[in-house]
Amino acid sequence: MKTKIRDLINVLNQIIELLEWDGEIYWRNVINGAKNELLNSDLSGIDTLLNTYGAMGSFNDLIIGHTIVDKRFIWKDGGEDKDKRLRALQSKAFNLATEIRNIKR
Repeated sequence: MKTKIRDLINVLNQIIELLEWDGEIYWRNVINGAKNELLNSDLSGIDTLLNTYGAMGSFNDLIIGHTIVDKRFIWKDGGEDKDKRLRALQSKAFNLATEIRNIKR
């Protein structure tokens, strides 16, 4: 389980980097909080993370790398690739957190 937690922390660090690139403060702080709980051997970080997924307006609905100009959605330079990377990392984080939660039960 320790290896999976380390893998999850690594994924969360990558997510945090993308959120910082985009200037997304709210979700960066939430994800960083979950990461810090895990770094402090507090497995409630798993629940903190998993609770960000699901409902409308949740973490998995977030789109990064864009701006709105004249009521139009426009990708920033490299934004579409960074958003795709975030999607992959969100999925990986969710899967790892779910595996860890199932192991700790």
